[in-house]
Amino acid sequence: MLPGHRSAFIRDRSFILFSVSRDWELHAYFPHRPLTAVMLGPLLAGLEDAGATLAPDACMGYPALTVLHGWRRSGRLDGIDFEDLLRSRPLPVGAAYGVVPLRLEWSGLAAGAAYLSFARRDPATDLDSACIVIDAAIFRDYEPAALTHAFALFVSLCTLLHAVYAWSDWETATFLEGSPSRRDLLARRLPRLMRFNAARPGLLGGYDLAAIRARAPRFAETGDGLLVFERPPRDAGPEKINVPRNADLF
Repeated sequence: MLPGHRSAFIRDRSFILFSVSRDWELHAYFPHRPLTAVMLGPLLAGLEDAGATLAPDACMGYPALTVLHGWRRSGRLDGIDFEDLLRSRPLPVGAAYGVVPLRLEWSGLAAGAAYLSFARRDPATDLDSACIVIDAAIFRDYEPAALTHAFALFVSLCTLLHAVYAWSDWETATFLEGSPSRRDLLARRLPRLMRFNAARPGLLGGYDLAAIRARAPRFAETGDGLLVFERPPRDAGPEKINVPRNADLF
């Protein structure tokens, strides 16, 4: 959900009507490590290769953006505490705290906007997470092309962060389907597939991997063995695609 957006619903005895923004979300879970220049430099460079650059300085109201621009222009750290800047500052913090606006420049589409943020370490799993929310406007020109670019960005994010699991889908899927969580990973189970998924074969032990490889509309495999794919059609391996059994995480 984009900064400042809110979701609302109207409930009666027969149905629930959701009124939500149709943004696209990418979520990646990866082993905990400090946010440092050594980690963030390659990440931002890799995202640029996928068409996602830091938004212009004129994008006001995002303190992290000004600091990151200054650092990347000068190459000087000057005592920057990236952890404090992006995720670990004690509450209360402002609404835009830790949010990094990005400009999307994808071939064949009008420029778009996205927002990168990091979540704090989950002590139960020792996993960090990163999220990119893409403004829905870029999908209005030609959704299939935008999804192809979004998948490439998803692969890049997973690769750059050495993700152990990741998912990506419309924001509405978060409410209507319920995305897997870090606690699901701790329980060594993947209860459902989202539109885009990234996992190692051990976590996908309850799914038909042959059907995924053969039928996924988009598929990639990273150098460290992560399978990145778009959810196959529901008929690709009848009940196997969506009924997992317990599996090892790695």
